[in-house]
Amino acid sequence: QDMRGRYNSTGTFDFWRASAYDAYDTVQWALQQPWCNGDFYSWGVSADAIAAYTQIYNNDTSWLKGSFLQFGSASMHETVFQGGAERESLFEGWLGFINESVAIPTVKKHEAMSSWWDPIVQTDESFDRVTFPSVHYSGWYDIFNQQQLDAYSAYRKRMPNATFLVVDP
Repeated sequence: QDMRGRYNSTGTFDFWRASAYDAYDTVQWALQQPWCNGDFYSWGVSADAIAAYTQIYNNDTSWLKGSFLQFGSASMHETVFQGGAERESLFEGWLGFINESVAIPTVKKHEAMSSWWDPIVQTDESFDRVTFPSVHYSGWYDIFNQQQLDAYSAYRKRMPNATFLVVDP
């Protein structure tokens, strides 16, 4: 499905802050359909991987059977404000590239870590909801590399025999 406010989806793009709720609502709707067998897997590349990482935020994840996450971040604050400094060219160029420059002032207004970031910065509490196998696919020079390696480590701590990492050039 498209993220809120993107492509054919209604609403306003909110920098992935509603993605966890939207995914959960979609799953709840699908579970009521006669064709649904109850098996759900998440997969995402880049922006869709960010949305997939949010699924562990404040949600029951018992419906999630597995996840394949490519080139994404589970800590968007660190992605945008690495070490506390805005990665301006990367962050603003990226949102401009995906035609979401309108989100830049809002994100910059929340430079300091605050509850605004909660849905898109996963914590130990969020990672404790990881009860499913996962593959994390990153690149040594990818913009999300460190955040994805950190997420992999947190997933692996919870699911040591069912969490895998691939890093390519």
